[in-house]
Amino acid sequence: MLAIVLVLFVASASAAYGQTVKIGTATALTGLGALIAKAGVVGMEIAVEDLNKKGGLLGRKVELIVRDSKFRPEIGARELKELILNDKIELAIGPVSSGVGLAISEVDKEHKVPICMHTANTERMTVERGHRYIFKLVPNSDRAYVIDKGAICDAGTTAGILHNETIRRDYLAV
Repeated sequence: MLAIVLVLFVASASAAYGQTVKIGTATALTGLGALIAKAGVVGMEIAVEDLNKKGGLLGRKVELIVRDSKFRPEIGARELKELILNDKIELAIGPVSSGVGLAISEVDKEHKVPICMHTANTERMTVERGHRYIFKLVPNSDRAYVIDKGAICDAGTTAGILHNETIRRDYLAV
């Protein structure tokens, strides 16, 4: 999935950045969420290594630059801004926290850098703020714990409504 997203963005990116496709992420390497974030970074590193072994993206080498948001929105926004302005990333990969995701999405929006959100899923990024540079791999948080009545499961049975209000409220807290 990451490869598809990367190809789409690289194909539309300006050649002004050079021969290397720089991808950046500001995610929680320390603090709450670090376990999930570190696993995500390992996955990104494996994907980048695999892409480069196969010749990169459209013939361009891929480089992943990782920064620690410390699970704090203001730090995540600052780190991503540095990735955009100093490291010249062409694509950002989102954090695990919706609070940090909301903060960094504003930086991406300002600088018109596409961002792939894989975990952060607050609808405030896309619905309230109308962010045009987000590509999401997860549903908005207002849909994350709802399964429509009548959905068909793998076993062929009918599922009911699943809704966890407690988890959703805690997760959306920013």
